[in-house]
Amino acid sequence: MSEAYQVPPSEVRVGPYRVVAELARGGMAAVFLAVRADGSGEVVAIKQIHPHLAHDPEFVAMLMDEARIASMIHHPSVIEIRDYQLGEVGAQNFIAMEYAEGETLSLVIRDSIARGIKLDYAMSASIGADVAGGLHAAHELRGPDGALLEIVHRDVSPQNVILTYDGKVKLTDFGIAKAVGRLQRTQPGEIKGKLAYMAPEQAYGRPVDRRSDLYSLGVVLYELALGRRLFGGKTDAETIRNIMQHQIPAPRSIDPAFPVAYEEVLLALLTADPAQRFQSAGALERALRSLATSLDPGDIAARRGEFLRSLEPDRFRQKRSILTQESARARTPTRPAARPVAASAV
Repeated sequence: MSEAYQVPPSEVRVGPYRVVAELARGGMAAVFLAVRADGSGEVVAIKQIHPHLAHDPEFVAMLMDEARIASMIHHPSVIEIRDYQLGEVGAQNFIAMEYAEGETLSLVIRDSIARGIKLDYAMSASIGADVAGGLHAAHELRGPDGALLEIVHRDVSPQNVILTYDGKVKLTDFGIAKAVGRLQRTQPGEIKGKLAYMAPEQAYGRPVDRRSDLYSLGVVLYELALGRRLFGGKTDAETIRNIMQHQIPAPRSIDPAFPVAYEEVLLALLTADPAQRFQSAGALERALRSLATSLDPGDIAARRGEFLRSLEPDRFRQKRSILTQESARARTPTRPAARPVAASAV
């Protein structure tokens, strides 16, 4: 999804929520910033299927699967599901999620490159550790019978990781996650996810497991730590060719100052053979956490937040101002008419 921030021309309601702005828009759904209209002032992010797809049972089933799967995962690094209204095809189906006030890693990477700066090694490794922790919670989730649900996110990418202004890390969008008991099934050979971040087995349409998510996280960390894409091409065909060739320059060949231990972790994640990778997100989290602490024993989360706030200070201040105003407005018994806000303000 794009990082657009558009304000609706008039007041719009989704269930018990008043829409404040459009945060992002993808092919299947849009995500909105919203405030609960009951006077509580609760701020949430609402995900809703596009109206022209609301009568398609497949897309409704995908949203239902996402709500059901994500609502069972409880971890500080996974976006929390607050509420959802799902059911009939054509109904006002939506998911209300915790609003993580921050930016996606895709925007962080883009703006960092544009400004000629990047997160230091400790911060990028610590972000990876937090994402791995969230993935481990998902991978280890069990059903009422005690059996693993075999969840695989299948779309670990910079667009689906949020860094908040206070330094927290949040994994989001389980919309195409593989899991036992999904309503919507992936057909044999069908590819789901973002090509540039797929594990080889996923790109070839072969069976995936938790180790596929770890490979994808390795691609994200490579990009985050080095400030350059690994497989992304100008076209899908070029990206697929890059994935097939599987040429991975060692980080230290690009940056001689890159920590040896960090390089070892990344290369272990990015092996074509799943059996040669880390075998669990928990093991990866421990390795990255230890690495980050060895590089910086201080408060890395605080530094991450400071880095993000300084990256786009005007954007941070204007977002905070709108949130404060809208939350206060939601608590006002008699509300004035919706006010227009320039989309460029955020």
